[in-house]
Amino acid sequence: APTPAAPPPDPRGEDFDISTLPANNGGIKNLFPPHWNKAWIAVAVALGLYIVWFLAYGMGARSQKPLPLPINTPAAPQSSTAAVPSTTVTVHVAGAVITPGVYSLPATARINDAINQAGGPTPDADTTNLNIADFVRDGAQIVVPTKAAPSTTTLPATAPQLPPTTNTTDTSTLSATPTATRSSTIDYFRAHPIDLNRASSFELQQLPGIGPSRARAIIDYRTANGLFRSVSDLDNVKGIGEKRMEVLKDLLVVR
Repeated sequence: APTPAAPPPDPRGEDFDISTLPANNGGIKNLFPPHWNKAWIAVAVALGLYIVWFLAYGMGARSQKPLPLPINTPAAPQSSTAAVPSTTVTVHVAGAVITPGVYSLPATARINDAINQAGGPTPDADTTNLNIADFVRDGAQIVVPTKAAPSTTTLPATAPQLPPTTNTTDTSTLSATPTATRSSTIDYFRAHPIDLNRASSFELQQLPGIGPSRARAIIDYRTANGLFRSVSDLDNVKGIGEKRMEVLKDLLVVR
């Protein structure tokens, strides 16, 4: 009996010998049909392009972290306690008015409005020397004088006596010694002294011997040299003599 042929060696084994393969004169391209070669080339090109795209864009996109979205913080509500300019002022109306006292008025009020708020002037009131068209100032004192009363003093005849306020003339012969007709005014200002650093011209003219020119001199000195440090600094103002200071020092304060 013929001897059976030995099986061909396993190509995957260690004894695989390439010489046992059939001759292939056309190379590896002849292992597949011709149209398969074109298809594999197209697949290889497409795969290469995909790898290039993935390395260039895909990996780069992964490495970029997304930017955080802005957080819209609601605006803080405006505080309802913000400072609001005061629309009222408080003044003290005294002297020859029907109802003296402390009154609150609109910030645009005039001195005449303050007097009317206090019931109006009394029959013996004298508003000749008051600028009733002037604006009132918060914390100010408005003193309405009375008409001149007969005087038994030696004051010049041209210097009217205006109790409970004082003579507003600015004569150098005016005595700085309190008289009977001025005592009530002086007593009042001793109990309620005027702040030398805040007093207006009108308020200063309520003091004994201080008229418009001296009141202006005091304000000019305060503007040029700053606030008064003490009442004694008033002696540096031109026109304020030693005798006048003796009276004024108890009627003024510095705050």
